[in-house]
Amino acid sequence: MNKQKPKKKENIWKTGTIVLAIVIVLLIIWNLTIKQQIENENEAERLCGLIQATPAWVDEYGEIKGYGYIASENMSVDIVNEYLIPQRIKFLYNSDCSACEKQIEYFGLTWSDYQQSGLTINCKEILE
Repeated sequence: MNKQKPKKKENIWKTGTIVLAIVIVLLIIWNLTIKQQIENENEAERLCGLIQATPAWVDEYGEIKGYGYIASENMSVDIVNEYLIPQRIKFLYNSDCSACEKQIEYFGLTWSDYQQSGLTINCKEILE
């Protein structure tokens, strides 16, 4: 006699619960990502509306530190990577501003580092 054991039916509730849990986790991650993007956009709008001129320098707490072109007396100093990024100093600029263009030229190759840090805000794009 060849008796086969009956196949156990897969528990549909167990599979459904796992799928639902994965969907919920993905939705939570997506929601947090969207919230962060909205907060960043709102902060950029607020800061651009707050300043009176460009270029402007704002600290990590949203306090305006100064306006205008800055240059280090020691040209060998990498001001972007050694000071601005570690201190979380935001650079608010307008792409039509000649002083802003001069500042960006001064940063040279480190300008891309500054942009990638998320600390640069082009107010012309924000306020349009």
